[in-house]
Amino acid sequence: MAEYSDAELIDGLRSNDFGVLDAIYVQNLPKVTNMIVQNKGSENDARDVFQDAVVVLFKRLKEPDFTINSSFSNYLYGICKFIWLRQLKKKHRTEVTLINESALKGELSIENELFETEQRKFYRAHFLQLGEDCQKVLQLFFNGLSLREIAEKTGYTNDYAKRKKYKCKEELAASIKSDKRFAEYL
Repeated sequence: MAEYSDAELIDGLRSNDFGVLDAIYVQNLPKVTNMIVQNKGSENDARDVFQDAVVVLFKRLKEPDFTINSSFSNYLYGICKFIWLRQLKKKHRTEVTLINESALKGELSIENELFETEQRKFYRAHFLQLGEDCQKVLQLFFNGLSLREIAEKTGYTNDYAKRKKYKCKEELAASIKSDKRFAEYL
């Protein structure tokens, strides 16, 4: 596998270079897996955390003035550590401290992004529990289509499309609100 400089890794991620992404996984996932397994996690947890960290990093790289003040590997590892710390705190509802947590919080301002990612996953899971018709109507609605356009795409009358959208939104809201984790995502 080719070795990449930090600049090449960043440029490769920005340009969606799968070779660079593979190299990032090969070079960094073992270290992250080791850290997570040593801190009450599994290899599956490590893969999930690593994937979330890559998504966060990818979003950050789209910001025009974004820079990394450490090595690429250390920055990615720091994001993984931060994500895992949040998951441990959430899972155990206790204080958990990993080495250099305070320094990490100062360097990484990703808490809001992580919360939004978790929130989207939570809502998406409930959305996927809806029937196929509700998913289709709500997806069209969320994509900004008017009720008339929704009716045309689904073959419903305008009145039925309106009632269906309302019923599906109510069903989704009820499902979300009945979840015991709902308060965490307000």
